[in-house]
Amino acid sequence: MDKSQKEQVVADLVERLRATDSLIVADYRGLTNAQLVDLRAKLRGSGARLTVVKNTLTRRAAEQAGTDAILALLEGPTAIAFVEAEGDPVAVAKALADAAKDTKVLALRGGLLAGQTLTGADEPDEAVAEATEDATEDTREASDEAAPAEPENADTGTEEE
Repeated sequence: MDKSQKEQVVADLVERLRATDSLIVADYRGLTNAQLVDLRAKLRGSGARLTVVKNTLTRRAAEQAGTDAILALLEGPTAIAFVEAEGDPVAVAKALADAAKDTKVLALRGGLLAGQTLTGADEPDEAVAEATEDATEDTREASDEAAPAEPENADTGTEEE
C-alpha cells in the first residue's frame, strides 16, 4: 500500500469515526473467511459494517477524529463494527456476543456505545442496553427542555359561552 492509499484509508476511517456514536472493537484472529462473511451479513442486517483495520492507520484516524478512547483497544488483529445512524447497537452487540460464543475465537475488546466507552470487561449485551437507555433518556430530557412550556391557564382557542 503506497502513501496515498494509506492517507485515503485514514481519511475514510476519520469520517466513519466521526459519523458514528457506537462501534465495537474485536479480535478476529482464528475466524475463517466463511465465518467473517457470515458475521458481516448478520451485522449488516442490524445496521453495522464490520471492517478489518490496520492498527497503525486506525490509531492515526482515531487521534484525528478525537476518539482516543479506542486507542487502547488496537492490539493484534482488529475488526471494528461501525454502527450506522439507523443501526441498532443492541442487536449489533448481541450478534457479536453470539458469534464470540459460537466460534470461541472472536474476542470482543470494547468500543464506544452511544458515546460511552465500553471495555472488554463489560458484558456487551448489558453494557449496550444500558448505554442505549442512557442515550435515550438524555435525548428525551433534551427534547423536554427544548419544548416551550404552556402556561397553566393557556388559551386553547375555544370560546366558552
